[in-house]
Amino acid sequence: MVDAITFIMIHWATDRNYATYTLPSGRSPSFLIVLARKGRLSLEADGKRFTIQQAQLIVVLLRSRYKLRKSMHSKYVLAVTGYSHDSFAAASLMVFATAPKTIVLEPKEVELLWRLLKLMTFYKDTVRPLAHYSDSFLSKGLQLLTGYIDSLYANVLGVAAGNRAQELTLQFLRLAIKWCRVHHGMQFYADSLFVTRAHLNKVIKQTIGLSAKYCVAQCLLAEAKLLLQDRKSTVATVSDTLNFSDPAVFTRFFVRHCGISPGQYRHHNGSY
Repeated sequence: MVDAITFIMIHWATDRNYATYTLPSGRSPSFLIVLARKGRLSLEADGKRFTIQQAQLIVVLLRSRYKLRKSMHSKYVLAVTGYSHDSFAAASLMVFATAPKTIVLEPKEVELLWRLLKLMTFYKDTVRPLAHYSDSFLSKGLQLLTGYIDSLYANVLGVAAGNRAQELTLQFLRLAIKWCRVHHGMQFYADSLFVTRAHLNKVIKQTIGLSAKYCVAQCLLAEAKLLLQDRKSTVATVSDTLNFSDPAVFTRFFVRHCGISPGQYRHHNGSY
């Protein structure tokens, strides 16, 4: 099962001074990623206006439509990536995308992000059409891309001053990534953050549209997939490593979230 992060489109600077795009009707909100390598851009997304200068990046949670205008000789790249609320891979980035701000990048950061987007474009346009390549490679690349962008935002902005909801969400996500192998229940995370389980779940749901329980489950699922890539590990060993009471319980958990058994997942994905 491929995580629900996909390229809808990617657009590189052309001679045209403007670009527009409207999300298809019924599509979930998507990430709009704009990187200005040179020049100046004017962006309007869902009625909100932003100015993007050279070496600046912005990520917006796009719900409907954007318009982009550029100055002469501008160099930029714009990508729209589908984001389903059934996916956890970019949940942390969503904290920043819901209240979008431009951030200034170092030259080496601009170059790395530019190259990552070039690579994803090459894969999408050249490699992906070949039937024997799996979309899982593109999905993993997109997870790397969104993860890197999330780290850039976290380093530059941190958490908005006084925004307790954002702060609590980021703290929770970091705890979930660190402790999901050991702690599956919500009480540990609530106690660690000095809030009730009900309050924690309410804040997480309001901030990123996912329940706290689902976030921990997706962290746990990612760990399970990683361990299953090692063919030396049995399903029972993976179950024990992830602190499940019994391999059968682990298998039911995996099937519920992936739709296939751990053994089937290993067969389809192989080892790396």
